Amino acid sequence: MHPHLHAALADAHMRELHGKGATRRWRRRPAGGGPPVAEVRIRWAFADDSATLVRLAADSGARPPRAPVLLAEVDGRVGAALSLSDGRAIAPSAGAGGEALDLLAMRAAQLGPASRAAAPHWRVPA
Repeated sequence: MHPHLHAALADAHMRELHGKGATRRWRRRPAGGGPPVAEVRIRWAFADDSATLVRLAADSGARPPRAPVLLAEVDGRVGAALSLSDGRAIAPSAGAGGEALDLLAMRAAQLGPASRAAAPHWRVPA
């Protein structure tokens, strides 16, 4: 795993242990003064995300995931999605989609059954 993603996950876990919010945002500058690393936010998908999920699915050549869905926003744009009902994931073939999927998988593993049951459920329009 990329060292910056590992550091971001560690920070998120510490915030979670301290009970700070359900939305996670990470932005790190690499050691040595390199370019800034992308800001990543992990959040639940809601009904108003349907069009975005349809577009993401079309870009990745898959069908939209079933709710409940976790989204990874990379620099303000949805970069990956993971269905917690069936485990299907979608991400575009180019860009940071693979790393975003890794983050989604780790967050999904942290969520227990009670969190998944309380997640927003909706359907993507056909």
